[in-house]
Amino acid sequence: MKNCTEKNKKALIILDSFNFLSYNQKREILARYSSPEIMFENVDFAYELLDKWGKGSKKDPFKYGMTEQYFDFLAKSYKDLEAVTYLDEEYPQRLFDLENYPLALYCYGNLELLNAQQTLAIAGSRKTLSPYLAFAKEVAKTVSEKVVIVLGNSEGVEC
Repeated sequence: MKNCTEKNKKALIILDSFNFLSYNQKREILARYSSPEIMFENVDFAYELLDKWGKGSKKDPFKYGMTEQYFDFLAKSYKDLEAVTYLDEEYPQRLFDLENYPLALYCYGNLELLNAQQTLAIAGSRKTLSPYLAFAKEVAKTVSEKVVIVLGNSEGVEC
């Protein structure tokens, strides 16, 4: 593990929940700190970057984000999901080859499948007609017997 303390993991999950920031912006914030957990103890660097990006009105999440109450709220939102951050051993090494690798993955089931060789992403429209949705479900069911299905965090066909 790469300094994967419980506090660092919580900090990454909380930062990842800030949907108003891109992955690049989240990484730029992290680069200003020696470890993720420190970002909520000293928010000055993050505030400076938020102002630079025209997101100064979004400072409250940093001010209140690293609280047990907020983390408990996230934990309830992600119930039944296992969070795997880029600091965890289970995080797929091949994702580091991506320019915009995610800070965390939220998984159901067997974490060993994160490193499966055969994976398939299913994506589509948020508003899909019933026949197409049924077809997508049938394809996913058939294909999932042979490969790991990877989904984003969107509504629609992916669900």
